Amino acid sequence: MARIVQRSPAWLTHTITLYNTQGPEGLADRRPGRSRHPFMLNEIQRCALDLRLQSPPDDQGTWTSQKVADWIEATLGQPVHVTTGWNYLRRLTYTVQQPRPRHPKAATAEQQEAYKKKSRRSSTT
Repeated sequence: MARIVQRSPAWLTHTITLYNTQGPEGLADRRPGRSRHPFMLNEIQRCALDLRLQSPPDDQGTWTSQKVADWIEATLGQPVHVTTGWNYLRRLTYTVQQPRPRHPKAATAEQQEAYKKKSRRSSTT
């Protein structure tokens, strides 16, 4: 039994045109995030970046995507977007390791306890 594939005539025409002009390569997956471009850094450079990320950056702060992009830019000698720095951080399985900032008007422990005591409801049952 034949299986019916429901596609619009425009999609079929587009797909056939791609195949006729570019061959099987024309049907490659072109969705975002599925780039066929090679990595900017080769295996040795990725290992060097991984080693560099294990120690603090030059300003003794934390590694950010911009700092990684700057490191890659210095290594390759070509401009690198900050997103590339983020992608390499994620690819090397690094995650954000910074605590959330504390609210400047946060209550002290004593104030929190006082609030809890005041806000308890009395039981009517």
